Amino acid sequence: MKFRIYYQDGSTVDGDDEEMVTITLTAPKKWLEAPNDGLQTIVYKNGKGSIQHRNAADYYFPLDGEFNSCNDLGPFLRATLKGFVKCGLTIPYEEYKRIEQLAKDYNWENYQKIVKPYRNGQKTLD
Repeated sequence: MKFRIYYQDGSTVDGDDEEMVTITLTAPKKWLEAPNDGLQTIVYKNGKGSIQHRNAADYYFPLDGEFNSCNDLGPFLRATLKGFVKCGLTIPYEEYKRIEQLAKDYNWENYQKIVKPYRNGQKTLD
């Protein structure tokens, strides 16, 4: 799978499937079998024998022998999936449109990089 990622600062990263990587996570089997939605609280005994509660969050997940909870999955995804999930960023609309046009203009047929002005001629992308 050949790809190109465009970032808000005008930089790009190109890649292909020269080397694929497998990412794995472990969880208790019953955790995976439990319903995904409607969770209100979790009570559990951790590895030190202490009773713990997790509640009032949007997301819950097991990690390193503990149950964790959060309202923003970004930090969890970055930490556990080691680069597998990429996070977007809202930027001014005009900058986004310029980057989007660069992506549309990329010449996939010959895999050649097309240079276009970026941000009023201040930068170029290759």
